[in-house]
Amino acid sequence: MASAVSWKNRVWSRREIEGLIADGRKIIIFGDQVLKADAWIPYHPGGNKSILHMVGRDATDEITALHSDEAQAHMQKYVIGRVHGRWENFLPPIQGGTFRTLVSKHVDDEALYAEDDASSSGESTPPSPVFDTEETGKEVYLKRAGNDTPISRASSISSSEPELGPLRSAEASTAHAISSDLSKYPRLDKRSQDEVVSKYRQLDEKLRSEGLYQCPYVSYAVEFVRYSILFVLFLTFLHYSYYTLSAVFLGLLWHLLAFTVHDAGHLSITHGFHTDSCIGIFVADFLGGLSVGWWKRNHNVHHIATNSPEHDPDIQHVPFFAISPRFFTSLRSSYYDRDMKFDAIARFFVKHQHYLYYPILLMGRFNLYRLAWSYLLDPAQAPRKGSAWWHRYLEMTGQVFFWYWFGYRTLYLSIPTWSSPHRVSAHLAHGHRPVACTTHAQSLRHVKRRCTSRIEKNERRKDVSWAAVAAHAAPAVKQLTHTLLREIMVSRRDDCPAFPPAG
Repeated sequence: MASAVSWKNRVWSRREIEGLIADGRKIIIFGDQVLKADAWIPYHPGGNKSILHMVGRDATDEITALHSDEAQAHMQKYVIGRVHGRWENFLPPIQGGTFRTLVSKHVDDEALYAEDDASSSGESTPPSPVFDTEETGKEVYLKRAGNDTPISRASSISSSEPELGPLRSAEASTAHAISSDLSKYPRLDKRSQDEVVSKYRQLDEKLRSEGLYQCPYVSYAVEFVRYSILFVLFLTFLHYSYYTLSAVFLGLLWHLLAFTVHDAGHLSITHGFHTDSCIGIFVADFLGGLSVGWWKRNHNVHHIATNSPEHDPDIQHVPFFAISPRFFTSLRSSYYDRDMKFDAIARFFVKHQHYLYYPILLMGRFNLYRLAWSYLLDPAQAPRKGSAWWHRYLEMTGQVFFWYWFGYRTLYLSIPTWSSPHRVSAHLAHGHRPVACTTHAQSLRHVKRRCTSRIEKNERRKDVSWAAVAAHAAPAVKQLTHTLLREIMVSRRDDCPAFPPAG
């Protein structure tokens, strides 16, 4: 026990931590503690990407904001030591950061020991400028200011002549945005950033002491009444065939329920991981057909890498939309692990995105249905280990339930969908029959019977099929109503001249 305690109190130098990360270790700073999260990644309910974006960084505020007290206590299992002083963040490997192994032919022992001594005796400071000689001042500034595109990738793009125009435009736009931000927001120096962190931590403590993080369940009772009213209105108008009004109230219900899912996903309702997760699954999966697990995995990265074109999935909408000129250079998404190609299709959509914005957004929910199933079926996304292993199966159950009550009971059984099958049957009734005219001597009834097929359908829609063929082939002198056609066709079949089977 004593050795374990002393081991967790070991002071790590910045250079040693850099070496660990270079060896593939997932090292995160939490307060003054050093966490090695390698073993936890397969069990992390929020996915692996959010952890990878914090490697080499001080994650104190992110961990405090996004994790329960229980989860923070669990993290003590992964503490391997401490750091001294203020931690200067590395650029994580997933964002293009490069790290030197502890034993490197590029670093002599004297420099290594000198840096270790400096780090262990004072603050954890960045590496000496001696090791940054290959980077120009502008590149170092852009990297530390927030432009996290790997330099090697930027240079490879710029070597392609056809891409020079868009690349230069993107670089100019990025430089202008950085300059504009620096003029409006606090500076990026240590003192200014420490002041920002201090003020927000003070605000956090004030809100916590005033009990404002405790969910007002009375307010949620009011919300529940509102949700119930909308659901009843949806069912009522559906029953009386006012389908547009029914859809409006269902849409309003889904819209408002999204805020409940957001609260549950952030553990803001009961602050219990499994309880809030089940609330989120019931609302998102059972009632909405979406996946709260997918949302958490996506949303956690959004909070950590907000509005970073390469890393924030919430703004990666190529080929349909581009919210920054940075997307004109075919960036690689670290979230989706693929290139967001700015090809001819993307250029067309982006050129007209101010017209297509709302029409494309109308299709957005269908994409969310797809993303839900891609998350649940992908072994690399939904957690299969740890305490949350069963959430995936509960979500799948919710998906099946949703498509039963909404897809089958609401859309298929309740809303009339005759028109589409009717158009198909009307086309097939003639489309594959003979088109060559044999002789002008054939009678009208001969033509109708020869050129018409009866399309077999299920019992529920046989009347439509019979009506389609009988309207052309019924051996009546006058036109009969469609309600009598099937009866006539069956009862008087023997009265008709013999023909080969018509389909």
